[in-house]
Amino acid sequence: SYANITVTVHPLPTVTITSSSNVFCNGIPVTLYAQSNTSVVSYYWKIGALTPTLGGAVYTGTPHAGATQFHVIITDTNGCVGSTYIYPQTTPVSGELHTSASTTSICSGEYVNLSATGVNLSTFFWSTNESLALISVQPSATTTYTVKVKDTNGCELTDTITVFVDACTGIAKTLLT
Repeated sequence: SYANITVTVHPLPTVTITSSSNVFCNGIPVTLYAQSNTSVVSYYWKIGALTPTLGGAVYTGTPHAGATQFHVIITDTNGCVGSTYIYPQTTPVSGELHTSASTTSICSGEYVNLSATGVNLSTFFWSTNESLALISVQPSATTTYTVKVKDTNGCELTDTITVFVDACTGIAKTLLT
């Protein structure tokens, strides 16, 4: 007597990795995206020799000079495993960013100058949508400003500065005892 056995062979899933940046800068996080030709139930990400970390299709990792590969391992709904690597060229951060303000405490209605300075900086972008190293702002309430700059290697650096706004009514504050 013979029995019929049906064997289903599922194709191995394929996976690709893309990134949020063409430049991988030492010590600066980069976002990676895994895409597959099948439904994925788990993603494990690994940078260099580090232990794999359970994650999702989107992963943020920090490349370092010694981390020469990003690796993603996926398991699909059939239990089949696929993986891929990318070997980015990491770039040293060549820039150095410092932010400052002419003052960090103002009265409502006053202006304050904010500046981004440093070494090897090529482009500036403030949260106010301005693209100069020195900007003038007139916040009506306490506000934190962010500046993003690119250094000459294309690495993005970010810093923030907070300007505190007081009503400054002209009435002296006294302590009642």
